[in-house]
Order: sequence, then structure tokens, then C-alpha cells
Amino acid sequence: MPKSAKKRKAKRADFNKVKLKVGKKLPKADNVTDTTFKSRAIHLPEQLKTDVSQPTNFKQQNIKDLLTQCNHYSASVRHEAVTGLKDLLVRHPAVVPSHLSSVVEKSAQLFVDKDAVVRKAAIGLLRHTFSHVSSNQIAPFFSLISAHLCCAMTHIFEDIRHDSLTVLDVCLEHFPSLLTSRSGQILTNFLGQISSMKDKGVKKDTSSPSHRLSINPNSRLTSLQWRSKVLSRLHQFLKAMLLESDAGDRNNESGNQGFVHAAFDDNRPVCVQVFPYCKSTRSTGYIFRTNAPSTSSSFSLTEFALCLLPLLLETWVEASPEEGRSAVRHDVRDLLQGVLDVLRLLWQCLQHKEPEKQQNGTSFLQHYKDIHLHLMSGFPYMVLEHFKKGKGQQKLRDQTGGTSLQASFTLNLSICEVMTCSLEQDSCGTGTMPDWLDAVLDFLVSSLSDIDEYTPEHTESLLRVIQHVIKVLPQEDVCNDLLTAVHQCSQSEEMSNRTREQVVHFLAQTYLQRDPSLPQSDVLTSWVASLPRYLVTMDTTNLQHAEEVLHVVQSAATRGHSCTVENLMANFRGIYGVGGLLCCVTPPVQRHLVQLLYRLPLLGGAELSTLSQSCRQREVGVSVVKYLVQVIMARSSCVAVSGKEESLVDTPDTLSFLVSMMIGHSVDELKDLQQKKVDYEVPGCRTQISGVSLEHRHRQKALAKLCCECLLQFSSPWQVWEVVQAVLERYLVMFHTLPMDTAYAVLVAMVTLLPPGTEISRELLTPIMHCCWAALYHSIHKRIPVPDGEPAASEEIWQGELLHIALQAMACSKRVVQSWLEHMEAFVQGSTERSNVEAGAQVLLKVMQTQELQHSLQLTGVLQRVLKTVKDCLREEENEKLLSSMVYQASLIK
Repeated sequence: MPKSAKKRKAKRADFNKVKLKVGKKLPKADNVTDTTFKSRAIHLPEQLKTDVSQPTNFKQQNIKDLLTQCNHYSASVRHEAVTGLKDLLVRHPAVVPSHLSSVVEKSAQLFVDKDAVVRKAAIGLLRHTFSHVSSNQIAPFFSLISAHLCCAMTHIFEDIRHDSLTVLDVCLEHFPSLLTSRSGQILTNFLGQISSMKDKGVKKDTSSPSHRLSINPNSRLTSLQWRSKVLSRLHQFLKAMLLESDAGDRNNESGNQGFVHAAFDDNRPVCVQVFPYCKSTRSTGYIFRTNAPSTSSSFSLTEFALCLLPLLLETWVEASPEEGRSAVRHDVRDLLQGVLDVLRLLWQCLQHKEPEKQQNGTSFLQHYKDIHLHLMSGFPYMVLEHFKKGKGQQKLRDQTGGTSLQASFTLNLSICEVMTCSLEQDSCGTGTMPDWLDAVLDFLVSSLSDIDEYTPEHTESLLRVIQHVIKVLPQEDVCNDLLTAVHQCSQSEEMSNRTREQVVHFLAQTYLQRDPSLPQSDVLTSWVASLPRYLVTMDTTNLQHAEEVLHVVQSAATRGHSCTVENLMANFRGIYGVGGLLCCVTPPVQRHLVQLLYRLPLLGGAELSTLSQSCRQREVGVSVVKYLVQVIMARSSCVAVSGKEESLVDTPDTLSFLVSMMIGHSVDELKDLQQKKVDYEVPGCRTQISGVSLEHRHRQKALAKLCCECLLQFSSPWQVWEVVQAVLERYLVMFHTLPMDTAYAVLVAMVTLLPPGTEISRELLTPIMHCCWAALYHSIHKRIPVPDGEPAASEEIWQGELLHIALQAMACSKRVVQSWLEHMEAFVQGSTERSNVEAGAQVLLKVMQTQELQHSLQLTGVLQRVLKTVKDCLREEENEKLLSSMVYQASLIK
């Protein structure tokens, strides 16, 4: 039976071709993978929280995690931990003290890390930590740093030894005292870095050195370069040792200068606290020899020097030019300079302790001949210039044919310092001068001719060497040659101010340190005699220099140097005149100048007039002027208790000086004032008052009272008043316009100096009366001009003082009161303006209210006529209060 069509169609369906039609979707294949999926979010809020209680760095790491990672086996992790730790401390500086021990411990451990990047980061962390802590905070942990530093300095790896010098620089920069207190460990390690011990099995002489220089052919640095770096650090370390030792000695000296002053009374017990405070002792910087138990062996600086000196000489021989030659290569200059610096500081350390000075000097002199032979073989040396070739660069050449002048001078000067260190013991031991001294002296003298071309540091070193030679050499001719060269150098006009100040400082110290009992050098005497002229021309910005020069001049005047005193008198106006040195320096220096006046043999009228003019200047303070007046009074012939007759100041000159100071203005100034118009004119008064600044008024007020007090010290007050009266009469008659401070001084002089029961002269009566009238008018009507910027309250105080002194001046003499009343009567009768009469009446009322003047007003009948005239001129309805007050006061006076 045949198959059905349905079955045949189904059988062929798997092989039928699919017909694609436009707009119809493609059917999916049977093996299509379904890529759809469903997801749901998982929230973990507790795990996403950060711990804000602990400080973190930029990676949100706290200090505990970072300290742990510092011990990681991976160098990159250790480096990231150290840098992260530094970032954390930078962000949170307050964390440093609380975690100081942990940070210091981890940093110190990484000094010997095998990776250079980690060591560099650890040193940076240590530097940052040191900058945020004090010496007291780091002191408990510094022994740990010192131990790791010693390990790094003696490590078998060269790179670690190189980086240990950087650690040493950081410690010396921040805490030199803590590092130098462990000098025994550090100095021994310096020896190990450039040398090694000789073999024990080799027999050697006891005087031969125990160490020999080490050489590493595989090093990335040459042996000379490495030794230069080590000697540079050793130089800095020895310098720190000396500074700390000197500071300790100064503290010990200052600690022994305390005194307890107590006044004992028999009626009551007195308790004295003998020890007011407890002071801790400081380390002296380094130890010469100690018997105290220590973890390290006993260290002696002398033994260290004996081991180091042969090594330094070998280094010099290896790097210096051949014998008979003086050209030094530029690449070995630093090494040679380092050798010289270490030699110089090592000798200073050995000489620092007095009890061991002789023994230490003998140890140093064991190698003296070797030092002499090697250092002076090519002296003076010439350092060759370092040539740089490159694009756009030219060869750096000197006019001297390829030598560096500054480097050559520094090297030769260092040789002079080293050679003169042992000059004192060598000259004392043999009695003759060494052969090399002539070459050194020639170099020093020739260097002085070009002293202005050197830096201030080089100039200071040169003068220090010369001063040391002058101090220790017994030959006067050699010392005079050096002093002559320095003196000639100081006379150069082309020298800069800084260099001149250094040279003057050297000469001053040489003069002051010489024994006065010994014959003085002619060179120093000539230089001291030229100082008065130098005082006139020197730069006054350096106050310390000015004080030093004045100290020398005062010392010379005290010792009786006639030339110096004569030059002082010759330059008196330039020093003490207006615009001179006295007006250009600060008050402390001004006091030194005033002290010098006591040593001058003669002060005549011309000198006192010059001083009076300078004392009126604002640049000279009131305290300095008072001190100057005291010095003049101490030298006055009528006040001085003792002194040579020829050195005393004459009494007329003293009186003229005090009166001129009291007036406060020169004649020329008062003449110029007469041509000016005053701001407020006093009607009916011949004397007018012009305003001055409040500061000047207070200044002149203090000086006027001081001069009056000094005038009272004279034995004859009547004679003094006669002199003062004549001067006042001359000024008041000649000048009708007075400054306010001068008017005040005139009234003060009358109140203070007029003897009781003495009447003023007829010639002075009218001028004094007009001066009192002007002062009363200005103070009562407040006509005193107030300059801009001055407080009104201070002006009111001054008005009250002026009124008080004017009333006191009128109370001193009955004739002044009578003359004033007569003048008031004539003024009121002749006045055409009612306002002037009213102003005069107010002044009259104030005079009537003054109790001291009421008795004088009773004795004259002019008062009633003045009152009647005032009533007639004034309208009663407009001035009722004023008139009633005057009538009431008149009734009290009767």
C-alpha cells in the first residue's frame, strides 16, 4: 500500500530550502543560546565604612598598617610603606610625638636596607620627623639611631656606607649635641671608613701607625673621592664637637656667677635661700678619657688623633703634586682642603682641655716634621681651573693662566692655619723660629694687599691667622711687620665698608688684648690716633662696630695717649656737632660718646656751645642729654670733688651751657622766628607766643627742670640768679616772639632760681610781666595751637601746666603783680573792642581766685581802679556772671 502524502511531506521537511521573504523575521536556529539573565544587588554597609578615629594617608592606611609593612620582604612594599608613613605625618603633624618611638625605630632599621630607594625614603622620613620634635623628645631614642648609624657606617656594602653619611648630615643638622655626646663611637667609625687595621701577625714598631688606608678597586667612586666625602663629614663633626664644648663651658661659667644678697636684722630672723634653683649639667660635647662603665671601650681623643694623623698625611701625599711642584688639580682640591680642615680642628680639640694641653701637643708634634715636609713642599699652591666644554659654553680661564684664585687662596690659607697651630710650643721649645715661617709670613703680607677681593669669610680667616701669629710669637719685629701691613691695608680708600670693619675689628682686638704694662706698638699707637677721624667718616649702620671703635678710643684716652686726645679735640665738631656722629647713632652708642667726654682734658666755651646745639636736636634723646649734663656738672670746677685743675670746666662756661640748654633755641632760630606771624596774638601784650609740637614741649620741659636743678647745685644762688637774670633780660628785650617751650622755660627759671626775698631787676620786670600775661592769656582762653595728629587731652594737660607755672611766677614777686595790674588798667582804658576787655577780665578773675596772689593784691590799690574800669567798659546785662564773680572775689581779698 503506497505511503500517504502527509508522511512523504513530513519526511522531506528537513531538506526543504527556507524561503526568505521581505518584512519577515528570520527564524531562530535550533542551536541558539539564550543569553538573558537576572541579577539582584547585595548591600554590605558595614564593610564599606572607614575608620575615622585613626589618621590615615592618601591611601587610607593608618600608622599601624604602615609600620607593619615596613618589615615586608618586598622592597616595593617597604618603599610604599615608608613614603605613605611620611605622607601620614605630613598630613597629621600631631601624630609625631605620640608615635615617635615606633617611627624612629623603623626608620633606623632601614638605614641598612639592601634597596637604595628604601634607604633614601627612610632618610627623608627621619629628616621630616626631626623637624617636628625637640631635643628633649628625641633624646631617649637617640641611642638607637646612633647604634644603627654605626652599623651603616661600617657595613660591608659600599652603598650603605655611602648613605650613612647622609644620615650623619641629618643628625648634625638637627641635633648636633646629641650626636657629639657619642663621639667615641662615631669617630672610630670614621677611621673604619677610610682605613683598615694592619695584620696582627706582622711585627711592627710601636711608633708605626696601626691603620693603613683602604682601597677598593671595584668601587663606583675613586678612593680619593670617597675620602673627600668622609673627611668633609669628619670636619663637620669636629666643628660640632667644638661648638658644643664651648657652649658647655660658657654655661658652667655662668652657673658659678650667682650671688645671694641678704640684709641681716638683729630683731628678727632672716631666712636665706642659698640654692635658689637646681641646674642640670650639660655634656661637654666629647670625652677625652672616662673610667665609667660603658658598653663600648674607653675612648681617648689623643689616641684617635695618633691613628688619624698618619692617614691624613698619606692622603695628602697621594693627592698632592710631586715634590717641587705647586700646581694642584681641581679634582683633588676638595680632598686636600678636607685634610687641612680636619688637621686644624683636631688640633683645636686637643688644645681645648687645659690639663692635657702639654701632653696632647706633644702627641701632635710627633708628626710635626712630616706635616712640615709634606704641606710646605710646594707652598704656595696654585689650584688649576676646571674647564667645562659644551654647546654654547666657553672655557673658564683666569688672567693668571688657568688658575682659580679663590680656591688657591683658601688652600694656602688653610695650610697657614695648620702650620701656625703648633707655633707656640715649637717656639717655646727651641727658642728659634722654624724655617717655614718666612714663607708663611710672606704669603700673609702679600695677601693683605688684595684683601678687598676676598669674601668676608676668607678675610676673617686671614686676620685670625695673623692675630694668632702675633699672639704667640715673641719677636717684636715680626709682629710689627704684620701690624704695619694690616695698618697700611686699613688706610686704603678703595676698600669696602665690610672689609674695613673687619680690619678695624682685628686692630681693636689686638690693641685691647695687649698688656698695658708692656711697651705699646708704634703701629697700634698710630692707628689709635687716627680713630677720631675715622669716627667722623665711618658708616654708622653697624652699631656693634661703632661701639667697638669707641671702646678703643676711650681706652686710649684713659691710658693717656696724647695724640688720640688731640685728634679728638680737633674733630670735636664732626663727632659732637649738629649732623655729626652723636646725632646719627642710637642711644646706647650716644652714651658711649658722652662717656668719652669725661676723658677729654679741656672743655671750653666752644666745645660746650657745640654740645648745646646738638642736644637741641630730636635725634639726641632726653636720657642722653641728662647724662651729658651730669658729666659736665661732674667736671665743673664749682661742683667737682676731685680732679686736676687743668681738666675742670670753668664756672662761667658751665653756667652759659646750662642757660643755653634751658632756653632751648639758638639766637639765630629766635631771630628767624621774629619774621613769622603768630597764630593767636595776645592783645595789649608785647610778648607773643608761637606754637611748637607737643613732643618738643615735653622734651624742653624736662630739660629746663634739669638745668634749673643743676644751677641750684652752685654754692652761691644769688650769683647764679644774677647771671640767669641778665640772660633772660637780654632774650626778652631782644625777642618779642618766643616759642612756647622757651616761654615755659623762662617762667620755670624764675620760679626755681629766684632766691627768697629777692626782687627782680627793673629792666627784667616789664618783660617778665608781659611773658606772664601772654602765658595766662593763652592757657585761660585755650589759644594754644593744636598741631595735626596730636590728642586734645594732652593739650589740655599742657594748658593746665602753663597756667600753673605762670601764676607761680607772678607769686614770686609782688612787683610783677603790681606792674601787671597797672598794665591791665591802661589796657582796659585804652581798648576799643569790648571782646578784648572781656578776655582781660577773665584773666583778672583767674588771678584773683589764686590764693597765692591774694596777699599781693591786698597791698596795692590798683585792683579797685581796674575793677571800676572793667565795669564801666562792660555791659552788665551781657556779662552779669563775670562781673558778679569779680565783685565777690574782690570782697574776699579785702
